[in-house]
Amino acid sequence: MNTGSVDPAEMLPKAIEKLKAQGLDKIIAEVQKQLDEWRASK
Repeated sequence: MNTGSVDPAEMLPKAIEKLKAQGLDKIIAEVQKQLDEWRASK
């Protein structure tokens, strides 16, 4: 996708699906939690 050698409309959904299967949602939730805690302390 970075080099333009594949169609992003086709490959992006597949890439997102693989990332979510590997726990991306948990990582995003943890980062958001830490950011919210940091903001609250400022």
